[in-house]
Amino acid sequence: ITIPDSVEEIEKWAFYGCENLSQINMNPDTTTFSANAFEKTAWWEQQMSQETFIFKDTLFKYNGNEERYTIPAGVKKIKYSAFHESPLKELVITQSVQSMDLGGCDNLESLYLPEGTRMRFQDMDITYCPSIKKIYYGDSKEYTVNGVVRSGWAGDNVIWIKQTDDTILFFGNGSVDIERLIYFIEEEYADVGSYRIYRYKWDRGFLKNEWSG
Repeated sequence: ITIPDSVEEIEKWAFYGCENLSQINMNPDTTTFSANAFEKTAWWEQQMSQETFIFKDTLFKYNGNEERYTIPAGVKKIKYSAFHESPLKELVITQSVQSMDLGGCDNLESLYLPEGTRMRFQDMDITYCPSIKKIYYGDSKEYTVNGVVRSGWAGDNVIWIKQTDDTILFFGNGSVDIERLIYFIEEEYADVGSYRIYRYKWDRGFLKNEWSG
């Protein structure tokens, strides 16, 4: 099929399950497509089997065998499962990336973020990266990830970043961007919108809650 330039977006499930659909002509300058729009088509299977599948500004799949990978310049979005079953251990995010969902990146241990990135927590999902241990911000800041879980409200991510042997920080507001987050790490607490973010300390193996909002 040929998608005319007048079509700006192909929505979810539009061609889902059209197994014999093997050739699609569309202009990446004018047309985008939603997740699952072409899933279970011969064309989609072919694209997803490439070493790297990027359409327009979105990275859909990386099948390489490298343990360290740098996101190509110009990529703005990283889709869920892009690194599923990948041996990738280190991922370098470039300045162009605006959102990423690293679900299924089971072996990822280190994430490198460019200094000045404007991604917010709601745009940076590392919830299902069970092996992640380090987050590097720019060339000078290194943080140990003590645990990553999903919060119970608004679907925001919660990231615990270890600061000292007995202190971690808790962030649950999806509007906090990484640049401000790194700044707040050095503070006793910080007001962000309607939230007040405090340090948390371990107390006999349990998390002592000092947060209020």
